[in-house]
Amino acid sequence: MKLYTNGCSFTNGHQPFDELKVDQTYKGYTAQTDLKKFAWPWILGEEFDFTFNHGRYASGLDRTIRTTLQFLNHIDADEYDDWIFILQASQPHRKEYIFEQHESYGQVAPPLSHQTINDAWLQFRGTENDEMLIKTYGEEPLSDLTMEFHLAWENDISLGIHQLKNLLVLQEILKSNGIKYLFTSMMRQDINVKHLASRESDLMDNLMQYLDHDNIVESIELITEPYNKQTHYDKCGHPNQLGHKVVAEYFKTELENRNWLT
Repeated sequence: MKLYTNGCSFTNGHQPFDELKVDQTYKGYTAQTDLKKFAWPWILGEEFDFTFNHGRYASGLDRTIRTTLQFLNHIDADEYDDWIFILQASQPHRKEYIFEQHESYGQVAPPLSHQTINDAWLQFRGTENDEMLIKTYGEEPLSDLTMEFHLAWENDISLGIHQLKNLLVLQEILKSNGIKYLFTSMMRQDINVKHLASRESDLMDNLMQYLDHDNIVESIELITEPYNKQTHYDKCGHPNQLGHKVVAEYFKTELENRNWLT
């Protein structure tokens, strides 16, 4: 069996990394990662013949769907049954905008709780190496324009709807190809977006009902909730080695309960 994972720093791991710009290659597809050896995909990967951890810190579901589909294009149809995908949703406000003239993607990431220009920043990501260049407000016209558009027109409802659409697209592609998958998240509201919404939304409710909840497992936040934050998290707010071990054990149990590891 082979394991594919994708998500943000709760899947990729967080700084300081053990190794920088490590190439991962599968059938002609290569992606670089900053390696955190105790991140849960590598612990869980001990149960698999091959692991590809496509997570990237400070990224959102837009990047996850983009890179997951890139990877999926390099898997032969006759091996779909050999794979298990575990995809971790991150915060809905981490949204990408495509800049064709730069052949790159810009991800805006202002805090949802207080969307102000001063708190906004944008990542430019190259399509080839996925390297990140952060631009804060006031540094570049294109960056400023993107952030101003985002802050003026996006809100918790629109971002939640966008998040659910991404999840549904991933769900339907994986299910139609017969690929075994689980959805998890950093925090519970990253999938159950109604916890973020400031008001009711019929569209959000209607989209939620089409998610296959049998394939949605607990968020990493809730998986680690029974454990002491001081012992299972670093001061930066990310799970430490003990925290990642708990997460890996949780996913292993979920896979065993579905008889996917046999």
